[in-house]
Amino acid sequence: MPSIQNLNCSEFRKVYGYDDYSISEEEHNFPIAYNILFHTDFIQSEFLLRAIYRPQNYYCVHVDGFSPPSYHESVQNLADCFENVFIVSKTENVTYAGFSRLQADLNCMKDHLNQDKPWKYLLNIPGQQFPLKTNAEIVAILKNFKHLNNIAGVIDKVYQNRYKIKFIVVPHSGHPGRLRLSSDTGKKNPPPPHNVTVYKGSAYGIFSRQFVDYVINNKKARDLLKWCRDVYSPDEYYWATLNNNLQLQAPGSNSVGDEMKPFLAVYVSWTPSECYGRRYRAYCIFGIRDLPTLVKRPEMFANKLRIDYDALTLRCLGEWVYNKTLGLVPSGV
Repeated sequence: MPSIQNLNCSEFRKVYGYDDYSISEEEHNFPIAYNILFHTDFIQSEFLLRAIYRPQNYYCVHVDGFSPPSYHESVQNLADCFENVFIVSKTENVTYAGFSRLQADLNCMKDHLNQDKPWKYLLNIPGQQFPLKTNAEIVAILKNFKHLNNIAGVIDKVYQNRYKIKFIVVPHSGHPGRLRLSSDTGKKNPPPPHNVTVYKGSAYGIFSRQFVDYVINNKKARDLLKWCRDVYSPDEYYWATLNNNLQLQAPGSNSVGDEMKPFLAVYVSWTPSECYGRRYRAYCIFGIRDLPTLVKRPEMFANKLRIDYDALTLRCLGEWVYNKTLGLVPSGV
């Protein structure tokens, strides 16, 4: 693709179709905030932003501090072409399964609140997710939640050592300059605060604006966040635990029976579910033969697609969403 430096921003937006869409009144009156966490491959990053971009939405972009300066510069140039796309005010060096991953999301959430824009819900997505729904379909899903969150969560009976043992960040022997988590502390993590039951869920979710405000400003939320610092993959525990302990009174949290509602934020094919692409760490990197399944899924996004593994799958899915947005795909397909 031509670099942004070789086109001015208006030409860039025109060439790549950022302003191709007409916006319905319903979409215009229901702006969405996005956290987007990038760490690699600028072409895929731009392709994702293009697929979800609408002028009424707001986009906070976090680029991993470990990413090379050239990648940071490219993403900054991209963001500079849009008034409603901004780089997070504080960048984290993200360690896999570490607290820094959760902190990156929180930094974007705080920035969204500080900007005081009129968004209704916040969605957090990584650079290797891709939408399965148009913006109009996403708005319809969010409106149906009626200010409730949609956050996966089950009582963790399998991976309890991930939060009962203290984990620390140590140098990664296989990747000089990078870090990893280690449980070789010999220490136990104390019980979580406020007598909460620990729930395990997803790093991603559908968060009401009121919930985001609670996460950033409520003392009980901050107490739980402090406890999460020594947990393995704390983002898989923090959102779910906040949302499923009613005594915490988090806005939009689950009431009796809500835990049975389908999780619509993102589709991931975990082992042993169907996968025609490639398995990595028990999840599927989708391939071209997964497309018939993906286009029928009820979730808003799919994770993971990688342009360096199968560019055709990503581009086919992008064209399908684009055509559906323009009304070129029959309803229900």
